[in-house]
Amino acid sequence: MSGGAVRMNQDEVRLDDSKQRAIWLGKWLLQVPVYLVTNYLVRWVISFSYRKLHPEPGAFITSFFVRHPLDFSLIAGFSGGVLAVLLLHLFLLIPGTPAPRRMPSWKKAQAWTWVVASAWFLYGVGEWWIKVGHSVLVNGNAKFSDLFTVFFGNACNLTQTPITGAALQGCLPQFGYTSPLFGCLAFSLAAFVPMYWLTNKKKATN
Repeated sequence: MSGGAVRMNQDEVRLDDSKQRAIWLGKWLLQVPVYLVTNYLVRWVISFSYRKLHPEPGAFITSFFVRHPLDFSLIAGFSGGVLAVLLLHLFLLIPGTPAPRRMPSWKKAQAWTWVVASAWFLYGVGEWWIKVGHSVLVNGNAKFSDLFTVFFGNACNLTQTPITGAALQGCLPQFGYTSPLFGCLAFSLAAFVPMYWLTNKKKATN
């Protein structure tokens, strides 16, 4: 009888662990639309605020969104991540909401959102290598610096040049692959920001 009870307890523990992993995976996948929504909201708020202060059309879009895509992705991603953390804490302040289990920041689903964007970025690098990098390699001119320039460097340099279709063509890898990676990295980093004042407020209301 005791051996059967031990096996039953072990099975229950394994089922509980599987359930917890499934819940965590669901939360992790949910972070992707959360990132997209919060990132969009931050971009919209910044753009709307700037248009109110500077009514000339397109000034902000051409001066910051486009000319500094990676910098802006970091700003918008981190701001969106902080917004996501704030919304989560505010949701937990609703009466009757069960208190979450305390866990290290690195175990939170938001802290790993960057993995999805990294997979997308690696796909972009592979696509570039097949279409462009491999042909350059055949000519004996390919270097790691070529890849770095395309995805991180001045292959997209719109700070001093007119924004034309030809100029934007060189920015497509950074717009399509590097910017989402930077945004998700900053979004994930926001999960490590302590929100003690919200926690204290919750304790004070109990």
